Amino acid sequence: MYSKKLKIFILLIVIFFLISFLLFPALYNARKCIRVAICFSNVKIISIALSQYARDYDGFYPVELSMLYPKYVNNLKVFICPSKSKKIKEEDILKNFEVCYIYNKGLTKKSPSELLLLYEKGENHKNSCGRKNIRHVVFVDGEVKGVDDDEWFKVYNIHLKNLQSADRKD
Repeated sequence: MYSKKLKIFILLIVIFFLISFLLFPALYNARKCIRVAICFSNVKIISIALSQYARDYDGFYPVELSMLYPKYVNNLKVFICPSKSKKIKEEDILKNFEVCYIYNKGLTKKSPSELLLLYEKGENHKNSCGRKNIRHVVFVDGEVKGVDDDEWFKVYNIHLKNLQSADRKD
């Protein structure tokens, strides 16, 4: 028969695997939440850089996001959502700064505050942190917000209505 030490060793291995199977999903969800938080931080950094640029250029935002680098944002990784970081390299950002985030060109500080200055491309954060699909947005007034799918459609429709009414005034 098996010795007592061997039985204890097998029991410890079984307990180890049971605990790891219980903890692995929690650790995986924690990593997803951390990615969402880093993405929010990146969007906030871009928002601050856009505000600094507008301050320096009489309320006008840059024509392209690339104009923020390197004077206002000195790290290209800020333009990469951490949920997409394995697929996107820094060289890709130099070719197209809107790989992860969509920037609405032609807005100024005087544009309606409901307009979206920058928003995240969809489905970067599916089912993250107990919410559906989180998308980070930056409004013209500099507010940064994380919105889920339901709120996104409301925010985007308000944005489109304000954009259309601003076009009619021009």
